[in-house]
Amino acid sequence: MKQKKYSPKNYTAMKTKIRITFIILSLVVSVINHGCMKEGFKKRVKPQEVVKDNALAEQVFSSMSNQVKAGMLHAQNETENGKGLNLMNSSCATITITPYDWTSFPKTIEIDYGTAGCLGDDGVLRKGKVTLHTTGWYREAGTVITITPDNYYHNDVLVEGIQTITNNGLNTNNNLTFTVYTDGSVTSPEGTVMWTSELTSEWIAGEPTILNPWDDEYLITGSQHGSTIHGDSYDIFITEPLHLKTNCGYIVAGKLKITCDGFQDDILVDYGTGNCDNIMVVTYMGQDYTIVME
Repeated sequence: MKQKKYSPKNYTAMKTKIRITFIILSLVVSVINHGCMKEGFKKRVKPQEVVKDNALAEQVFSSMSNQVKAGMLHAQNETENGKGLNLMNSSCATITITPYDWTSFPKTIEIDYGTAGCLGDDGVLRKGKVTLHTTGWYREAGTVITITPDNYYHNDVLVEGIQTITNNGLNTNNNLTFTVYTDGSVTSPEGTVMWTSELTSEWIAGEPTILNPWDDEYLITGSQHGSTIHGDSYDIFITEPLHLKTNCGYIVAGKLKITCDGFQDDILVDYGTGNCDNIMVVTYMGQDYTIVME
């Protein structure tokens, strides 16, 4: 068993990071500004609160899984070559690999951020531990990684639950796919959000160039469900795969549907047909709204 200090670079997390919910947040705020009303009630809906809660859960769990991916790559290079990846060249968290070798599985990898907090290159202050049990290395088909936070904080948000990442191997398009399932909760000073998510990520471009995250492209499918701090339930369904390019910053294509308590109709979102732009079309109650992201 051996320990190693590291601080994952922000761009390492770009390998599979999904930025769906922050975009949803802005577009739903725009929808509410056009006067969506609760059926049978005279007060305005506040869907931005629903989506804000979902965005928090998405951000925190996505960040945790990206830390795990970076830690897995570090552990593989550490045990194979005797040194961590050169992308992790700062001291911050402590990583423990058991058993400490390249071939023995299952393997336990613990990332300890300490009790005082560990400020990452991504600007997030993390505390506590994240423990993962893995049946193989991250890029190997069939690998199942089970992730458990232990008194783990993302800034001032307590993260609890379990997350699994499964490498599905190559699909019929000869692309690696991963299933990421999350069942947990996040507790901020405002309250607790219960959250489940099951997404599949198809790595359609950039997979061979492991040290260059900027040429990566993904197709994302799946759904999310949650309950806000006020107990409002909502569901998000990806109806056409979302196309994510890490060198763009926006979802360039795809469609999704949002349903939530109190709405008379679904909110439909269309991200376009592939251009890297900040424009999308939202449809609610038969009315289209063009949304321009900041």
